[in-house]
Amino acid sequence: QKAQELSSFLEQHHGRYDEDHALVLVQMHQFKPGMLFLYDKMRHVDLVLDHYIAERDTANVLNRIGRKENKK
Repeated sequence: QKAQELSSFLEQHHGRYDEDHALVLVQMHQFKPGMLFLYDKMRHVDLVLDHYIAERDTANVLNRIGRKENKK
């Protein structure tokens, strides 16, 4: 339940907190949904891919690589 509350907070209050500070907090607590949310919002595609690679989540790796915003 705490994870859901924190995810909701991050989504609802985006822009009203310092993203870098929030990222440090979710990383300290290994809150993966929060880390992925903030990586995505901060456009850290490399960190999102690193996470999915470490988890051996091929489907999400391919999904992220194929996203329009990732193409040059």
